[in-house]
Amino acid sequence: MNKNELNTAVDQQKFFQELNEKLQAETREKLTATPFPFDEIVDPLIDSNVLKIGKVMLQNISLNRLKIDVDVFEDLANENYNLFSIPFLLNGLQDFTPNELGITPIEYVNLIRDAYVLGELHSKHANPIKDEIQKKFQKKADEFQNQQLVEQNKMQKQDNKKVIPMNRK
Repeated sequence: MNKNELNTAVDQQKFFQELNEKLQAETREKLTATPFPFDEIVDPLIDSNVLKIGKVMLQNISLNRLKIDVDVFEDLANENYNLFSIPFLLNGLQDFTPNELGITPIEYVNLIRDAYVLGELHSKHANPIKDEIQKKFQKKADEFQNQQLVEQNKMQKQDNKKVIPMNRK
């Protein structure tokens, strides 16, 4: 690998790392700005059960155990349920036992089923947002790679034009 190829590889790695960071930031921003669509839930007991138990869960869990940062925890604690925060609540419920949540095993089974219903509703609304952002950033990645290929082709053409002197006796 020559010096130009090494620089190109480092540049590519840096570009894709920055692009990924921007993708994650924009995804978080858009999902956080979108409230969870509780109005689409057919059974009003589903969201009230999950959210009631979610409050108990938040009182008994750390950021590390829930795998969230303080901003998401604050959203959940303030009942600011959006398309970014709600999956952490739903996934966190499964980390608890019925005893830790103060409910019976049957109530726990119903709670987990209700969480799946909310998870499906979340996916219905979050996936199109994620897909749109992914397409936007994929287009940028494709443009970058195409530009890299153009530059490589130019360098190859220049290398092919160099005249190599022959020794003649």
